[in-house]
Amino acid sequence: RAHFDYVIIDSPPVIAATDAILAGKISDGLILVVSCGTSSKPEVNQCIHRIETAGVQLRGFVVNRHPNKGLDSYFYGGRYEYAS
Repeated sequence: RAHFDYVIIDSPPVIAATDAILAGKISDGLILVVSCGTSSKPEVNQCIHRIETAGVQLRGFVVNRHPNKGLDSYFYGGRYEYAS
């Protein structure tokens, strides 16, 4: 913390292993990466439940693999929230 503003640690998926939860416990929080078109709503809800049950602060989400062509590419939306 004395040398860096942010440190990002990539880990296996929350559903597949406990690594993300363990890293979340020793850090300031966790950012959940959700794959557009692959991650189902029940899977995302299960991940959120595991994170919250472990007492880890969920800081936000990143959505990846969003289509950049075709009808599904016309998407605009966003939300910004600062968690102190």
